[in-house]
Formats: sequence, structure tokens, C-alpha cells
Amino acid sequence: MPASSYMERHTAAMLNPETETERTVVTLFAEMSRLADKFANDSVMVAVIEHIGSALIALGNWNLDRLDPGTLDKQIRDVVQRAGGDTNDL
Repeated sequence: MPASSYMERHTAAMLNPETETERTVVTLFAEMSRLADKFANDSVMVAVIEHIGSALIALGNWNLDRLDPGTLDKQIRDVVQRAGGDTNDL
């Protein structure tokens, strides 16, 4: 059986986190995304969403098990942008 690609591993981890690390990161990401949908363009909450995004990006320097840091970074920036935030300072 061929090894799965990094994207397949990342997607599997996002959909079904197996380790404590994956569960923590996926939960934080999901909550950040929920806040982005609920409070888009709310100046106070957008700042909070940016801070959560920045913290999640910083976790990319850590072993994230099956999660791919580069892919996660893009997903985080997409959510921050969707909320009306600035991705330049993340």
C-alpha cells in the first residue's frame, strides 16, 4: 500500500483527530472558524480571531503529528481573512 500524501494525512487529521495534539489544534481551529462565521467584521472579535490564528500558526513549529503546518497556516489565514482580519501580522 503506498504511503498517503501529506494532504491526505492532514485532511484525515482534521476530520478525525487521533492524538491529543491533533485534537487540541483541530478544536482550536474549529472554534476560531466558528467565531469567524459568527462575528465577521466585529472589530473586537476580529482581533481575538487574529490572536487565535497567530497562536495556531506558532504551533506549526511544534510536532503536529499528521497535521501539515503549511496547509494549516493557509487554512488559518483563510479563516482570519473571512472574518475581516488582517493576515499580514499573523
